[in-house]
Amino acid sequence: MACAVLCGLGEKEKYQSLKMEKQVPPSQEDDSLFLEAVGGWSEKGTVYGLGNSAALFYEKPVNHTTSKKSSYTPSIVSELQTELDSTKTSLTRQRMNYNNNQRQRMEEQQRQLEQQQRTMEEQKHRMEEQQQMLEAQCKMMEDQKQALLGMQSQMALMSSLLGHPSPLHDSEK
Repeated sequence: MACAVLCGLGEKEKYQSLKMEKQVPPSQEDDSLFLEAVGGWSEKGTVYGLGNSAALFYEKPVNHTTSKKSSYTPSIVSELQTELDSTKTSLTRQRMNYNNNQRQRMEEQQRQLEQQQRTMEEQKHRMEEQQQMLEAQCKMMEDQKQALLGMQSQMALMSSLLGHPSPLHDSEK
């Protein structure tokens, strides 16, 4: 009712938009949409388009502030802040647990790697000792072979001196 008479073009479009959005039939709610569309009561106690005569159409709010509805209430903000803080705390705790678990896994892997390295060094040392023993045995066997060959040639010589040809000597002929 009031908007049809007193609104400018911008306010009328906003008013119509709000009216369609909220699907309000023409009534007293129509007037509250107009009040919302023009920005509510000003700090001076007036309504845009109605000036000081707004009190004839609308009841002036007790606290003399604008009648715009808040898009949030302090309790919702408080609840959201509490929820945000709780989520931050939870995520921080999860991140710390994850980091601790990762650190523990890495430390355990480091210990395992160090143990494997010690084991491999011990095996390398044992293998080096075994190689030295094998080399010593090979040298000893080579020395024994040379000694046996020397003994064999001495026996062949003695046998030929005694007039008994050695079987090895016969096969060489």
